[in-house]
Amino acid sequence: AGAGSPEKRLASWLRDEFAFDALAITLDAGDDGYGVRATCACDDGIARGDVVVAIPRDAMLDARSALGEAAFERARARGLSSFQLLTVSLLREWRLKDTTSRWKPYLDTLPEDDGRWHPLLWSDEDVDKHLSANSTHAGARLSGLIRACEEDARLFRSIADELNIDDENWPSTRHVRWTVSIVSSRAFRLNELDDEECLRKVRDDALLETLNDLDADCWEGNGGDSGEDDEFSVMALVPWADGLNHSSDAGDEAILTYDALSRTATLRAHKAYARGEQVFDSYGLNLSDEDLFVNYGFVDVQSSRTNFVEFSGEDFLRAASEIGVHVNAEDDDIGFIEPKVALLRVDSVVGVGENAMFFGECFLEYDEDVENVVLRTFLHLLDLASNRAREDLVVKARETLGNLREGDTLVGFKAAAYVLCREQEAIEAARSAVARQLSEC
Repeated sequence: AGAGSPEKRLASWLRDEFAFDALAITLDAGDDGYGVRATCACDDGIARGDVVVAIPRDAMLDARSALGEAAFERARARGLSSFQLLTVSLLREWRLKDTTSRWKPYLDTLPEDDGRWHPLLWSDEDVDKHLSANSTHAGARLSGLIRACEEDARLFRSIADELNIDDENWPSTRHVRWTVSIVSSRAFRLNELDDEECLRKVRDDALLETLNDLDADCWEGNGGDSGEDDEFSVMALVPWADGLNHSSDAGDEAILTYDALSRTATLRAHKAYARGEQVFDSYGLNLSDEDLFVNYGFVDVQSSRTNFVEFSGEDFLRAASEIGVHVNAEDDDIGFIEPKVALLRVDSVVGVGENAMFFGECFLEYDEDVENVVLRTFLHLLDLASNRAREDLVVKARETLGNLREGDTLVGFKAAAYVLCREQEAIEAARSAVARQLSEC
């Protein structure tokens, strides 16, 4: 990158404002429209375990610091979730980018809304053609995010005055979709525990987790969020650190962690790198193909990655009713489980696990063996998912993929084809596993 590149300006801003040390990596823009990437800039290379990123807390963009205390409290009083608060903060900062935003050097490095790098930026026609019309899970999840963006755009317009935005058309739904693609792919949850004894107990845990680690469906158009901001926890965008790309080979040592005592987020190398090599981090452990594609806009080919199928609690209860199983009329009193946000996993090898079985025990009325009832319900769900797939589209998706190599990174429509094929494989394998469980019940 040249001296005047956005990446160079970001490094200068971080260095001048926060005494930032770029350590052993540099950020450079790629030529594919997918933003920046990190490369090793040290002549001696990077050793495994070396700290490659150290970002001070004051450089991070969060809702409270971006909106100001008064506007933040007004927005939170309107019921906005932490995800929505960060989204509307980024929307507002982007509007002010060329005038008063202190994060302009960071904002200039974000990928543009060119429709290439994230499925939320595809046209509705492309979403339907390449995924939604033939996908029970990834497609449904993506369609749900799009609907939530539409709801959020209306919500944000209704509070524009409270955020000192004098524009009745702000923000557009398209801009919300772009902003959500940024937050979903780059936001971290920062746990700011200030008690030294508590810190010692959790020191070995990743205190700054990716959004995906919270819950695959942790934000909703109506404000749902499994991890609300409080005095100890906040969602934030972390300049420079979010320029690193994910590697599924990286373990928990490569997850960005935060130390509340030093107020610094750090990241260590999970392997050695030579000068010029791209440096990777981990966006989270045990991410599925669907997680990577819907949240981050890519998927890497990993034949060893566990295949599973997930259904919402609402899907499960609907399916139970369809096969004549009565749903517990007292379900609203089960306060510790919400069907709307519950994700019930069916493993392609094991089948229905203990957590999914427990959900069924809580919400279904049964005179027979509960295990049999729950398994029949999941088998019905899997039959519906299998029948939904159009064989001609699956065949076309396989033809689109061609020959893949382990570790290949796929984006765009090719990534969607891969996710679709893997999803169908998971559905068929999970169906066989549940049928086996049922026969042994």
